[in-house]
Amino acid sequence: MALGTVDSGTESLTLDTPVDLASTTTAGIYVCQYNLTNLANGDIIRLYATAKVLTGDTEEIVFEGIYANSLGASPIVQSPPIVSMFSLSMMVEQTDGTGRSVPWALIRIAEY
Repeated sequence: MALGTVDSGTESLTLDTPVDLASTTTAGIYVCQYNLTNLANGDIIRLYATAKVLTGDTEEIVFEGIYANSLGASPIVQSPPIVSMFSLSMMVEQTDGTGRSVPWALIRIAEY
């Protein structure tokens, strides 16, 4: 798999329903970007990633960020670089407010 965008789209969220935006089993270092422009006061969105340490492991949370209300001048957020050897899933869940649409992109920034 080449470096660059692995997958992208716009997800329409339903409250308290986790969504697997993108998953990969290709080894690499990844960053997921999210455009939270559509958040309004009262909205809370949870962004998180799950990964395995060993092939037989269960995926567990490796990154989590909680974003609330409108973000003003900085509506684009991204995960830290995440190293994945065996599997990686990028997740989003809206936990409060009105269901919003979130544009996102999973980018592979390095391979090994």
